[in-house]
Amino acid sequence: IYLARERKAVALDYRETAPAAATRDMFLRDGTAVPELSRRGGLAVGVPGEVAGLALVQRTYGTLPLSVVLEPAVRYARDGFPIGAHLAKELAAQQEWLRRDVHLSRTYLHADGSARRAGEILKQTNLARTLVEIARRGPEAFYRGPIAEQIVQAVQASGGVLTAADLADYKPRWREPLRGTYGAFEIVAMPPPSSGGGLLLEALGILRGDALDSLGQRSATTAHLLVEAMKHVFADRAVFYGDPDFVEVPLAHLLSAANTAALRRRISATRTFDQRAYGT
Repeated sequence: IYLARERKAVALDYRETAPAAATRDMFLRDGTAVPELSRRGGLAVGVPGEVAGLALVQRTYGTLPLSVVLEPAVRYARDGFPIGAHLAKELAAQQEWLRRDVHLSRTYLHADGSARRAGEILKQTNLARTLVEIARRGPEAFYRGPIAEQIVQAVQASGGVLTAADLADYKPRWREPLRGTYGAFEIVAMPPPSSGGGLLLEALGILRGDALDSLGQRSATTAHLLVEAMKHVFADRAVFYGDPDFVEVPLAHLLSAANTAALRRRISATRTFDQRAYGT
């Protein structure tokens, strides 16, 4: 968030966190990683932070009451809105999975199990009731009490380990934004546990000596250089990034001029390399 009057930026981390009962082996079966376990079902559910984070931003910097801010969302959930082309496409692609959950199928599918189509009115009455409670009582309504109990029951019924204590204990974290430059521009970006800001600054550091404006936005060389730079930074993401409350993310080194220059020297303008050749 950029505060123009004070000419400063602040960063609020309201990422999901792992439930307290999570373990490093929770997505393994017989010693082998099962990616689907981290993508669908109860074990894939983290402690949600969005309600607490947005409410804290509104309370700290907002000029309208939370009830006024939430009113349009309540109205769309209660009265419905026409399904757009993108949502319709996703519902059709995911209808097999949606059928497996009684609540999702009731909301997003027809009685015969087919996906709702573009132009149909989608109403979410349970969501409307939840938003009304948050508007009335603040984020406490989401993290403690009946709504929290329903969340825990649903997650645990799907094989997850989320508890009422996980929800009640959740806290957003103020963090120091990342800062960097590219040409004449100053860039202020989100720090870890988000990876986006660090990857952006590292990629721009790798490419700071390339005249991308002269090469042209749509040139094959520009596209190639961007992709090769992103291969390096995403390799670094996989190795070095994590929750800074638990691991040290070596950003000073990753974003340093020495490291980004070294990575640039390993990029060819005309060829690619084996994937093991990428990263700090």
